[in-house]
Amino acid sequence: MKFVNRKLELDLLSESHKKNGLVVLFGRRRIGKSNLLEYWLKKSKIRGCRVQCIQGTSESQIKSIYDDLKDFLNIHIEPTTWPQLFQLIDDIAGPFTLAIDEFPYLVETQKSVPSIFQKWIDTKKKKDLHLVLLGSSQHMMHDIFLNKAAPLFGRAHREIKLEAMSFEAFCEALDIGPTQKSFELYALVGGVPKYWEYIDAHLTVEKNIDQLFFNYAAFLENEPRKLLQDEGIEGLIPLSVLDCIGRGAHKPSDIAARIGIQQSQLSRTFTALLEGHFLTKDICFNEGAKNPKKVLYQIQDYSFCFWYQVYTPYQARWPRMTAEEKRHVLQLYFSKIFEDYMRKQHKGAQRYWESIKIKKPNGEIIVKGIEFDAVFYDEKHPKQLVIAEIKYKNLSTQQTLTLLSELKKKWEQSKLSSQYENPSFRIIDLNKINHP
Repeated sequence: MKFVNRKLELDLLSESHKKNGLVVLFGRRRIGKSNLLEYWLKKSKIRGCRVQCIQGTSESQIKSIYDDLKDFLNIHIEPTTWPQLFQLIDDIAGPFTLAIDEFPYLVETQKSVPSIFQKWIDTKKKKDLHLVLLGSSQHMMHDIFLNKAAPLFGRAHREIKLEAMSFEAFCEALDIGPTQKSFELYALVGGVPKYWEYIDAHLTVEKNIDQLFFNYAAFLENEPRKLLQDEGIEGLIPLSVLDCIGRGAHKPSDIAARIGIQQSQLSRTFTALLEGHFLTKDICFNEGAKNPKKVLYQIQDYSFCFWYQVYTPYQARWPRMTAEEKRHVLQLYFSKIFEDYMRKQHKGAQRYWESIKIKKPNGEIIVKGIEFDAVFYDEKHPKQLVIAEIKYKNLSTQQTLTLLSELKKKWEQSKLSSQYENPSFRIIDLNKINHP
C-alpha cells in the first residue's frame, strides 16, 4: 500500500530538522507514526535512525536502543546507564536524527526518565542532533510533554498529533474510486492506515467484515482492548459505557440508567474516554456544552464504533443471520457513519434537536421531537445559516425536492426559526461521494 497524504506533518518534520529541535510525535496505535518517520527519513535522505523501545527493565531498554543504534556509533562500548548511552549518541559524527519510538515504555519502567532526558537535552554537546520522541499513549504523552509541571514541558520545538486520515486518502492508498462500496469499507476501518492493509477491495463488504471482525482470529478482534490498555483505562464501567453507546444510548442519563448507577458516578469515566479520544461529544447547535440535556456521547473512531455497534451486539447471532438481516443492521450503521462523516466536511457543523408541544384539535397535547442532521454557516457566505438533512441513499431529483419541502416545514415548527431568518436548506446524499 502506497504512502499518501501527511504533507503537513512531513513539512513540519523537515522544518524542525533544520533547527535541530525536539519533536514530539503522538497519536493512537496504528495511526502511522512509525511509517511516517521511516518514510520521511528515506524521502528526505536524512542520516538518522528510528529505535524501538521495549517494555522491560531499564537495562534491557538501554541495550535494545544501543543495538538499534550500533551501526551509527563511533564507539562500541555497550552502555548500562542512560548517561553512558547519551555519551555514545553525542559522539556520533555529523548531523543526525534520532527517533525514539514508544517513549512512554521508558517512563512506565522508570518514572525519572523525563528528568534524565531533560538534563541531557538541556546540556547535550551534540548541537546537530535532531531528536524525535514518539508515543501511542496519548494520555501519557500529554502528561510527559504538555503538563506544565512535567520536566520536559516546553522543551519540544514542535508537537505533532497524527489525526485519522480522510476517505479520499483511503481511496488513494487502495487505488479505488469513491463509491458507496469504498465508503462502506472505509466505515469499517476509519482513518487508521494500518487497518487499511487488512482490506481486500476485490471482496464484498460483507466478506471484508468477516475477515476484520467475525472470523476466527479476525484482524481487529482484540483491537479495542489494546487501545484501552494503551491509555490505562481499565475496569468494567468504561466497557459498559462504550457498550451502551454502541447499542444506542447517547444521553448521559440514559447511559447511567442502563448501567444502573448514578449519572454523577460516570463523570470520571466520561473524562477518561474523552481524553483518550474514544468518545466525542455532540453538542446541540446554539447550546453550551455544560447543559447535559443537550450533549450526546458518540464513539469517535469508526472501527471502534463498528466493534460496539455491530460486532458486540451481534457476535453470537451473526453466523445464523440471513443476508437480508445483516444488510439491515449494516445499513443502519453505514447511515450513522455517513451522517457523521458528511457533518465533518462542513466547518463547525453541529446536530440540533428539541422537543415541541403540539395541541391536537381534540385538545390533546403531544410532544414531538425535531432534529436537524447538520446546522452550520456557509463557508462562502459566513452569515448564511444552512440547515441540512443527510441521507445514505442516491436520491432522485424529485425525492430531493420532496425532502427539501419537508425540511422547510420542520424548520418552521422549530424554535430556531424564531432566532434565525432566511436560512438555506440542503439535502446531502450519496451523490456527494459518487460525484464529489
